[in-house]
Amino acid sequence: MKRMIHLWVILFLGMTGHSYAQKLPKSLERGLVAYYKMDANGQDASGNQNDGYLNGGITPVKDRFGNDCSALHFNGHNSFIQVPDSKSISNVQDALTVSTWFKLGQGNEYAGLKWLTVVCKSNLGKECDESPHFRMQATEWTVSLNTEFTEETRQTWNYDQWYLYTMTYDGRYVRTYLDEQLIFEFPYTGALEPNSMPMEIGRDIPGNIEYFVGVMDDLRIYNRALADNEIRELYRDTTDKNKKFNPCANDPAPPVRKPQPEPEETPPPPRRTNPNPPVIVTPTPDPTPQDEPVVVTPPVNPQPQPLPAPNPPAYEGTYTPGTGISNSGDWVPTTLGGDVVEYQDIIEVKSPEIMIYPFDHEREDGDTVSININGVWIVEGYEIKNFNALTTRGFRLSLQPGQENYLVSKAWNLGLVPPNTLTIEIRDGAGNAFRIPIVSEIGKSGAIKIVYEPE
Repeated sequence: MKRMIHLWVILFLGMTGHSYAQKLPKSLERGLVAYYKMDANGQDASGNQNDGYLNGGITPVKDRFGNDCSALHFNGHNSFIQVPDSKSISNVQDALTVSTWFKLGQGNEYAGLKWLTVVCKSNLGKECDESPHFRMQATEWTVSLNTEFTEETRQTWNYDQWYLYTMTYDGRYVRTYLDEQLIFEFPYTGALEPNSMPMEIGRDIPGNIEYFVGVMDDLRIYNRALADNEIRELYRDTTDKNKKFNPCANDPAPPVRKPQPEPEETPPPPRRTNPNPPVIVTPTPDPTPQDEPVVVTPPVNPQPQPLPAPNPPAYEGTYTPGTGISNSGDWVPTTLGGDVVEYQDIIEVKSPEIMIYPFDHEREDGDTVSININGVWIVEGYEIKNFNALTTRGFRLSLQPGQENYLVSKAWNLGLVPPNTLTIEIRDGAGNAFRIPIVSEIGKSGAIKIVYEPE
């Protein structure tokens, strides 16, 4: 009898060891603002709808477990993911965690240092208190949280090797971890100043433009500082080790890419550092063998597609630029309908015929807008809903050549949770698509300039 019981225990433990991968505890869902699995797209798996849009040379590749199409390779030249501003991202003010798996590729050296450019909440060239709102960027000698905080550290990364890199800020200290080991700790009590600019993954514009070169996977952003044991859980997570599906096979459609002007790449000068030395912790080497290098296939550029027919009812017409004066010298209005007009973005399209689709990019809460294109109100008192390919109302527009086309959004109702969270999707006849958040309040209208320069 004892012999039979002993045999049963051995078999049970053996089956248990082979049947279950280590999963993350529910506590790691608390404070999660955005979670990018990088499964061939920029979708947010946190439930907060902070979806990103892929730009430039981004290619689906194998993840650290060898699963196809389960991580993204960034070419380091024009590749980044852009995430529109949202309430959940802007509410990251008192504490922060950014954590990602990464594998550096050849070609990311500037001034003799390897750079890790993960995330930056700004697309403005200058650095100031609110630009960026926050960032996670590091070199082998520095780590940066925002404009004010860039400090010295010592860390080493090998090419074509997977690491988990995590930065936390709890209002008192900034800490960084390589895999599950604390490697840097420095006191800091500064503020994270929010802005209305997009968050960019793989590109850091303020100061000097840097791009990430390599593979990134499982990027998580929290509005709190994770504890040591939680970072250990992230490092030891094997949930996707036995993934049974191929994301590329399940979602073959290419992601929407927003064309951007190619910035001039110049080696950045060292950022300001604090003369007080930080605490640098030497990590214990990880004995785990690393995966083989992934062969990256160049992306295939999709052919331009004709504009779809607008969802009825649609408004069609040709508009003449309005008259007004702005500081830039272009003839666009600075006031409209009694409200101050605040220009928040400039979009360049490649054809005079465009389609626009207004929608609410956050929770539907009664936001109501009127939209003016070049002096003509094309819709008034319109309650915006979440985007739906079948029901979202579309408008076909004809632009004038030049830089004097404008779109103004006037808010009539800020909904249950201010401000008004309108997003405009613009599609041109060259197959390009843009999604631009426009923040407007009672008495202040948000606007964008639309540039069309015939070639």
